[in-house]
Amino acid sequence: MSIVANKGATVVSTRSSKNLTLLGALVLAATMLAACSATPGNDDTSAVDPTPTSAATATPTHAPESPTPPPESPPTAIPLGPLDEYTFRIWRGSQSPSRPAVAAPQNLQEWRDNSEQWRRQTEEYIAACMAEQGFVYIPELSGTVTASIVEGPMRGTREFAEHYGFGISADSGTVPGHVSMGWNATRWLNSEAQVGWSSAQLEAWMDALIGVELAEFDPDMSVAAWLETGGCSARATLAFSPEYQTMDEFAALSAEMDRFPDSLVVYPPMMALNAEWTACLARAGYPGWLHREQLQWAMWDEWLIVNGWLDTAARFAAHQELLQEWDWEAAPDGPPGWTAGDDGEGEWDIVGLGGRSGFIEREFDIALADMDCREALDFDARALAINHQLQQEFVDRNRDELEAWATAVETLRDNH
Repeated sequence: MSIVANKGATVVSTRSSKNLTLLGALVLAATMLAACSATPGNDDTSAVDPTPTSAATATPTHAPESPTPPPESPPTAIPLGPLDEYTFRIWRGSQSPSRPAVAAPQNLQEWRDNSEQWRRQTEEYIAACMAEQGFVYIPELSGTVTASIVEGPMRGTREFAEHYGFGISADSGTVPGHVSMGWNATRWLNSEAQVGWSSAQLEAWMDALIGVELAEFDPDMSVAAWLETGGCSARATLAFSPEYQTMDEFAALSAEMDRFPDSLVVYPPMMALNAEWTACLARAGYPGWLHREQLQWAMWDEWLIVNGWLDTAARFAAHQELLQEWDWEAAPDGPPGWTAGDDGEGEWDIVGLGGRSGFIEREFDIALADMDCREALDFDARALAINHQLQQEFVDRNRDELEAWATAVETLRDNH
């Protein structure tokens, strides 16, 4: 495959999570209902960039059989910034500029208790909603919520890098900090009650329950559209999770908050710190990377490509984004797997890098080199301080509107 590299372009990667919250709610509802009908620093730039020690390759855990999304933050408490405090009030911790972890062993019992309460409320709401439309729905309350967390070295530590690299090639279910939650049901009352129903009866019942559009869910659909087509399950989720409701008066603020990660990347103090990290990583033998997020997302794309989990269009998009972001001046040969001619056109041969085993070896080498640089630069503490500094500037500009939004959501939540 040939791609023209635009070496003059500078593009900030924008891996937006704009629709993840809605998608997560839909997946949760779909999972539950399928079970019912069928049987989860500072800005100092004067620090010297020391050359990191060579990275030794550790033995990786086994590779996953199917693609998994980038794992969440480590199971440790990261201090909240000023904007984090508001996002926690609005989204209950699901969208935070600092991405502080909430997955810690001591949280599991609270999660279970909250999930039990949420399930009871939503099941009773669904039953009343279905009754209004002339259908019988039996609240599925048998069983218990199950939750477990994989314990081990904390993500971001040297021990984690030695055993898991960046945590990309490892089976996500074995990576420390991974949380598994489910519902251990003893029986499914609605399935039992539907024995002998005609296909037309079952289809009508399911349409009222989950909405006729759920099977063709568009991740770009608005919450309002889902509310109109998602049936009683969507209405139940929205009733007890008012943060999903469309509040037009806060739409502009929400969009600006979505852009916060991108603004952080181009924030001068963060750019200066990333430049130190870039220089350090280049001396370790890995030039061309502009910041850690770019490196890790590119490696995730490569892992998906190596395993054949991206189609041609998605691979082209991933490649093109990396070519646009690459530091061609520092590394004129281009990213790993790229071979270019004098005319700027080139080809990708990621599989030629060594396939899965070659990727895993490089993942561990780069993860440990990254660890060396972060320790030498006190990168994590400085980056968090810069993050919180930008958060404070954001809050200072939007405090009244943030307070109004958080108060509105909390009022709706308290009324249920």
